[in-house]
Amino acid sequence: MAWGPYRVPVDPEVVRRKEQSDHHSPNALLGRMLAGLKPPAWAKQVVVIADAEFHSKVSLKLIKRQGWFFVMSLARTWKFAVAHTLKDLVRYLEADGRNRPLTTGIRG
Repeated sequence: MAWGPYRVPVDPEVVRRKEQSDHHSPNALLGRMLAGLKPPAWAKQVVVIADAEFHSKVSLKLIKRQGWFFVMSLARTWKFAVAHTLKDLVRYLEADGRNRPLTTGIRG
């Protein structure tokens, strides 16, 4: 995909229903895509963008180990290394749209 002067490689994957014979879990599909990813020589950064059902600690560790970045939703119950859940660390914007800090400052 081209976006102005930028080139954005896209690798979509179809998640099949569980009853289909060629079904694989979303995390297995993401792992397979990441294992086969060879960034082009001109790529300065790799950002993995995935839907919430593709996240797993194994996948995120693989992405970090490669020196890549990721953007994906995490469940509010996601546990961080410091034993906090996402809902403990993140505050949401008010319904009226007032800006207030999104994070509480706890790291982990």
